[in-house]
Amino acid sequence: IEAEEVWFDESVLASKELPTRMFFSLHYPLRNLEKTYSGLAAVPVSIDEVKTFDPYKHAHPDVVLLNFDTYAGIISAFFDEVEVGQDFGSDTETAPECIRLDNKYPEHELISLIDSKSNTIGVKLEDISNKIEDEESAFVYAKARGIDAVITYNERGGIRFGGNTLTSSKVKTIGMKKEAVSDNALSAIITRTGIVIHHDHISRDLQRYCQSKNISQVTLVGQLVSVDFLGNELEEGEIRGIIARKNGVLPEEFKLLKFVVNKITSYNHDAVPLEVMGETVRELTTNRLLSGANNYYTKPLGNKVKGFYKTIRNQYIGRELVILGEEKYLVAATQTMNMTILGMDPKTTAYQQNSKEIGNVYVGVIKTDRNRGPIYYVMAKAEIALK
Repeated sequence: IEAEEVWFDESVLASKELPTRMFFSLHYPLRNLEKTYSGLAAVPVSIDEVKTFDPYKHAHPDVVLLNFDTYAGIISAFFDEVEVGQDFGSDTETAPECIRLDNKYPEHELISLIDSKSNTIGVKLEDISNKIEDEESAFVYAKARGIDAVITYNERGGIRFGGNTLTSSKVKTIGMKKEAVSDNALSAIITRTGIVIHHDHISRDLQRYCQSKNISQVTLVGQLVSVDFLGNELEEGEIRGIIARKNGVLPEEFKLLKFVVNKITSYNHDAVPLEVMGETVRELTTNRLLSGANNYYTKPLGNKVKGFYKTIRNQYIGRELVILGEEKYLVAATQTMNMTILGMDPKTTAYQQNSKEIGNVYVGVIKTDRNRGPIYYVMAKAEIALK
């Protein structure tokens, strides 16, 4: 009590022969063991009821069955509190801090690794064959529907933004004393607008993978994505609302995000050849690191790339296509329409939290009526990304 710590009786877990009991399990032999069993059920007991709890009465299977709904409600609340169970997936450990830096770093060198309109050659779908006819081969990938970002790992740490090394401070209890311990960040994420997040679920996942595979350094380029419980992809504005939340990133929200890997720009401090890029990306797959749609093609490339682009568009698994050869090309939808912003969607996270980021907006066109003047027509709900 003085140490303000929870005490666990580890002796009940010491034997590898005995199963660990769970709520509602009966104290009954599963195999031939020389031990006396009571046949009573495992039930939750509140602190207030410990002194009056009579196991032979309150834990008797018949009594437990009569009070099953009450016990089930208590147990459900317990699992929600510790975030364990079918609603929380297989991740049962303590959530990371999900630290976001106060400042943005839109000019950081890592952002230049993201393939965008500013550093690629724009190509229309109908002009692909002519534009890339001189390329002998190319690695082609589709950008996922999410926020462009870069995630980097270095076993030595020393990841710096704005002249400062990324660290996290923790309070560690040693005996009866508590000491502040500095934890050096080995991995971090930066988005295309310069938002930096570290000590989060995805960075932790990458760090553990690299440590298990003896990878000393790696830098991945891709998108932060998320899907709801029905498997539907969240819109970019909703993802932005999670990472740009006004009062900081909430771990319970960030844990819903995953990172789709498009390409690897550095692997153990070396470049990855384009002909093995796809294979290397697919090897870097974890619960939160996913391989994006990609292919490696050799000459002639035109019809192959066209077919791939139509496939990813028809299946809604990508929004843009990037071709990496001697040059870099970006293929995007060519249909455009000039519209104006008519209003913001009040249901978005960014709007409800009064975030500095802009959430989803309603856009439309204007038509002038000689009798009624300008008339606005709402055409769609759109996402906006501003630096």
